[in-house]
Parts: sequence; structure tokens; C-alpha cells
Amino acid sequence: MLFWSDKAESNGPKVEAKVRKEFGVQAPIPYQVEIHGQFRPQSLGQFAGDIAGDAIFEIFGAGGVKPLYTFDFRVQTSRPCNLKVPVIKAGNAIVLGSLVYATPLAKPIFGEIVLEDEKVFGNSKFVGDPAASEKLNANKDLVKRVNKFARAEYKMSNQTIKAKRIVRISSHASPQGPMSVLTITTQPRATWFGMGSSFDAQEFLAIAGTVEQLL
Repeated sequence: MLFWSDKAESNGPKVEAKVRKEFGVQAPIPYQVEIHGQFRPQSLGQFAGDIAGDAIFEIFGAGGVKPLYTFDFRVQTSRPCNLKVPVIKAGNAIVLGSLVYATPLAKPIFGEIVLEDEKVFGNSKFVGDPAASEKLNANKDLVKRVNKFARAEYKMSNQTIKAKRIVRISSHASPQGPMSVLTITTQPRATWFGMGSSFDAQEFLAIAGTVEQLL
């Protein structure tokens, strides 16, 4: 998505309509706006939730990176889902930053599972909790889908936006008992020759369902 304004009140309804379409939800989705304000010329580590602080945005081309704000959505669909959609300034363009998806899983794990750093050849595998990682890695289709979904960069207009991708399953205590949380950061998928983008929300939900079944 390209924006003509840097104002959250102007861009919020556009992003909300996009999120609603991605999840196939009819009713408007409430959201909160988290404001950012620090400018760094070359790279940016942003905190969004408990995971996106590791996300590093690097812009190649004219100008630097300026974090503006993040739209925080709580979506009730086939499963509860939290989606954080940051808006950043890349050079002279107002574009989307790295998306942060999170959803609870009914099955607990011991410790934590993460996806290996991106490889030049082949797919990265899950590491961490040995028993649970083995179950996930045995499903080669899941490994392939997760590696494809968790994008590290995308091109929007004349800017290439790059970020560290993160896939994490962490243990979590809830009133209902032990459970886990799946969190994935990914870049939007560019469409319309770099002028539009897709969030691939349905793919995230499908991945979450498969992970939950395998654990």
C-alpha cells in the first residue's frame, strides 16, 4: 500500500478496510494506534508487541527510515488473531513496514521453538523444543509454506524494504491452562507491479491451524 498522507487518521480507515478484506470479515474491526517518533537515517529496530523489537528495517535507495505509527488489530475470525500493521516513511514514500501476526494455540510446548535464519539454499527448519520441532519438521509442506510466508523483503514503488523475519512459538500461561502463542513477522507481498500489496492473512490462519494440529 502506498499512502498520500502521513496522518494516522487518514490512513487508518484504508488499512482497516484492507485487513477486513484479508480476513473476510464483514463488520468493521476496531484498532488502536501506537505512535512512534524516533528517526534514524539507515536502520530501525521497532518494538511491536513482544516480538517485533527484533525486526530491523533497512531501506535501499534514497532517504532513510522514519517510523510513524502502528495499527494494532484484534481480529475475531476462525481463530483469535492479533495483527500489527506499521506505517513507515521510506525516502519520500509512505509505505507499510513488517507485519506482525500472533495467535494462541491450544496445545502447550516446553520452552520455545523458532525458525532458523533464512538460508541461501533450501528451507530453514524449526529448532528449540526437540519433540515439538521434530513433529513440525516432519511435515515438509508446512516447512515450505512457513518459509514462503515469512518474507524478509518486498519492493514498493522504488523502495526495497528489508527486515529480519521471525517465526516463534512460545509457551504461555492462561486462565484456561498452559498453551502457546505463534508469532510471525512478514513483509507484505507486493502486487500490481509494486503499487499494491497483500497481507496473506488466510495463509497465516492456515499455517496456525496446521501447527496446532501437529503439536
